[in-house]
Amino acid sequence: MERELAKCVGFDLRDDDHNGLTLAGHFEYESGFCQGLGYSVNIDFVMWFMRVFGVTRLQDVNGKSCWVTYRDDSRNIQQIYPLHRKDGVPFDVEAWAYAKNAMAAKLQEELSAANNPPKAWLRSSNYPPKIVCLCGSTRFVEAFFDEGWRLTLEGVIILSIGVCKHAKDHGGEALGQDVADRLDDLHLRKIDLADEVRILNVGGYIGPSTSRELQYAIDKGKRVTFLEPLVDCKVCGIKHVPLCYCGHLLHCPHCEQACIKA
Repeated sequence: MERELAKCVGFDLRDDDHNGLTLAGHFEYESGFCQGLGYSVNIDFVMWFMRVFGVTRLQDVNGKSCWVTYRDDSRNIQQIYPLHRKDGVPFDVEAWAYAKNAMAAKLQEELSAANNPPKAWLRSSNYPPKIVCLCGSTRFVEAFFDEGWRLTLEGVIILSIGVCKHAKDHGGEALGQDVADRLDDLHLRKIDLADEVRILNVGGYIGPSTSRELQYAIDKGKRVTFLEPLVDCKVCGIKHVPLCYCGHLLHCPHCEQACIKA
């Protein structure tokens, strides 16, 4: 490793062909050798380079001298040191280049992973992943967590509640009726985005908001599934009818019965 005194000449930043920055300029060494940089750099490099000379503008490095260490075989710059220790802070160019390349490799790996999804998902019917909207009473918030966790691990995109509307005693809407109504309407928009609607009918319970969401999903032609087994329709006997919040059966699309006693 060699060390030589160098003078900064013509340093400035220019746009490169890839919407990045190039550090133009060159070192004039004491031996008479000139070395252009032409580095493709980021702002981090520029800040470190200016700190060597204790300046806050890149143009102010021009005319200043510094010590440069480089490999004698390739003259690849390793470090840049201030002329006097009090003038600034040494810059390890090789360490910066290593970190930059490592970051670029990581970014390339992430882009590759994004463009090449896991093979297990490619081989399954879950790719591209389906979108499932969870609907149910927010008094059963743990059911939202548990079912969301389970489906996410299966590679499903989950649309769930963002706010638990109920107070701790579930005696009323904690945020006020106006906010609750707007949250209900927002959940209908989530149903619009979903491929499937999952009704969390814990204990067979489906409240008024969930009933509206269920009917909305049916009207939109969404696939509807339920957390717990359904009951038999007392008219046609088909096992698909959930319980209404009033304890009766909801609308049966097969026999056109609505809210009949269980």
